[in-house]
Amino acid sequence: MDVPEETKNLWKKAVTRYADDNLADASSIEAGQVNRMLHLAVPGAETIRPTDWGAVVAWPFEWTDDELASRMGLRIGQMLGGEFQIEKADRGRCKPKLVRIGAACDYAQNRTGPLTYLLGFEIPENVERKKDSNDRPLRLPEAIWRSPVVVTPGSTEAVRLHVHVRFPLNVLAKTSSGWVACYRLREQILMYLIASTSNYASRPGIVQLPIK
Repeated sequence: MDVPEETKNLWKKAVTRYADDNLADASSIEAGQVNRMLHLAVPGAETIRPTDWGAVVAWPFEWTDDELASRMGLRIGQMLGGEFQIEKADRGRCKPKLVRIGAACDYAQNRTGPLTYLLGFEIPENVERKKDSNDRPLRLPEAIWRSPVVVTPGSTEAVRLHVHVRFPLNVLAKTSSGWVACYRLREQILMYLIASTSNYASRPGIVQLPIK
């Protein structure tokens, strides 16, 4: 369909620099602030409970090798270095979180049963990652989901929330009701995480012998 010339001219007046190659790309902080508005619900703007669907809570236990190993089977160095490929010097900058997931219908109908949380870390954009022999960052496992870059509440640093599908924690609601909710993933990005979790868990395929 042909666009009338007067419409084209109106567009040029309304959006004046859309074709300006000199405009810089958004910085990680700028992108993170916009993404926070799009994808995170924050305390103060609304009430967020640690049991809410999509709630991101602070790690509620001692952050020690023994505690993590008793719950997830790996020590801190094994988890951050082996799974998330973070160099030792930057592992202290990665903040452990738990992310409340589950079926939307179960949450809407308030069904009984343990709640599922996945282990995650807020990892700054500029951390030093492990590299291969060609000095390229090692690829993260398929089981790790990464959020868009965000600036989380109370922080000025650009991070991505990394969530590991293979490390769930199931607890009763009365156990997690006293945990600290940092923010909540809005439905669009939460469904992206849940779909990624489901796709990783299902990975359909069978083993069979070929025949002529």
